[in-house]
Amino acid sequence: MARRATLRRLAFQIALAVVLTPLLGVMFISGIESLFGDRIRENTEESAALVSEALTTRGVDAARELAARRARKHHQRIRVLDSEGVARVDENALIGRGPRHVLGDILYGPERVFVLERLDRDFGPPLQRAEVVEALASGRDGSCRASIPGNLFLCAAAVKVAGPRVVLVEGSSRRALQAVYESRRQLAKLLLFTAALGIGLAWWTVRTFVRPVEALRSELLARATEAVPKALSLPAAPRRTMGRPRELGELTEAFNTVLTALSERTRTNEAFLADLAHEFKNPVAAVRACAERLAEPGPLDPARQERLAEALKQSAVRLDSLVTQFLELARAEAGLPNEEREPMDVGAHLEGLVGALRNDPRHEGVRFELTRPPGALVIQGVPQRLELAFRSLLENAASFAGREGWVRVTVSAGPASLQVAISDSGPGIPEADLPRLFNRFFTRRGDRHGTGLGLALARAVVEAHGGRIEVRSPPGEGATFVVGLPFTHVSHASR
Repeated sequence: MARRATLRRLAFQIALAVVLTPLLGVMFISGIESLFGDRIRENTEESAALVSEALTTRGVDAARELAARRARKHHQRIRVLDSEGVARVDENALIGRGPRHVLGDILYGPERVFVLERLDRDFGPPLQRAEVVEALASGRDGSCRASIPGNLFLCAAAVKVAGPRVVLVEGSSRRALQAVYESRRQLAKLLLFTAALGIGLAWWTVRTFVRPVEALRSELLARATEAVPKALSLPAAPRRTMGRPRELGELTEAFNTVLTALSERTRTNEAFLADLAHEFKNPVAAVRACAERLAEPGPLDPARQERLAEALKQSAVRLDSLVTQFLELARAEAGLPNEEREPMDVGAHLEGLVGALRNDPRHEGVRFELTRPPGALVIQGVPQRLELAFRSLLENAASFAGREGWVRVTVSAGPASLQVAISDSGPGIPEADLPRLFNRFFTRRGDRHGTGLGLALARAVVEAHGGRIEVRSPPGEGATFVVGLPFTHVSHASR
């Protein structure tokens, strides 16, 4: 995929264009003028040769007709001089006409007849010109020269004809760049000035436009991550960049990330409420049934009264547990907002948890093992929430390990994060259940063993701390939950 241009690059490209445009313009026009100069030289020499041939083979009238055509076509002055210097033929078309020459007058300055006449006087009588003298001596000659007055570039060619006569052809082109060549020192100063101006313009553009765009993008992503901690990892719909600069494309992607995060948050809230309503049905139905029975006329026998009281108590406990865990899960999925992070030693917390579970009569017979590196393993976190997450994982492992089973906790630390692996000797997790393992209310233990929110809550808490949780369960080898938590700059320094 082709790399998109950035606003910074575009700004400096504009600055470079501002700097180089005068120089490139001079070079371009110089090349054009050079081509024109070569063409003028060739045309003058060709006209001199053709007219001299016509004069020799077909006479003066034919030479005059050919000279008129060539002069009009190539904007030349063609003269046939006798031995006294008198022009027997004089066709002058140096001053052009038409739109092309009007445009040339605008760009280079107008041609003036008096300028050409002045040049004719300054160069002296035709027979005394260097080209004519050399042609009379050797048969032919030609030369070109630049003339400051009128910005003209002149070429002349002379050919000797029997008689003795001489054909003299002159061609002219504007030489607008002559003044530029004479002022190249000033041009260098101008280029330095435009370079400073271009760099200043680029810097101003970056400061005025690019930095606010990048700041807005960062703010959007921060808000999206605050609302939905995993917003940056959510799949986004494919979008066309339409050739936008990279910064604008990234800003657009940030807005789309926010919209995706909002959609995910809405979807999560809807699913959350749907799950809550579903789980409340059973205990609410039990309370309603008890209330209806109590409202019936007549006395209740003590045994039935005791059963109704127990049903009401269990339903109340169930509702209280559901509400409490739902609130915990909602806060965790929101990223634990407004909860202060503080340094906490994960190793020490795990030692306390493992010690408490060893003495818990619910897990009698389960062997708990902890392996950790020496020293403190400190991260920035919310101690109560992380302790709740690890407790859920440990109790889940203990419930599947069963009596005479074991739960093994292995802590390791890398340069940027620590890992906590919790393994058990249970039957393992069927492969078909792995994708749904962290879903709310998913459980294979029946309603008597918790709400089915423990693993979902553990994952939400870990992700709220910037970590991740994975599960591995090879067939017949129990299950292993691996929690990864990053060291922050502060926590890593305190290790």
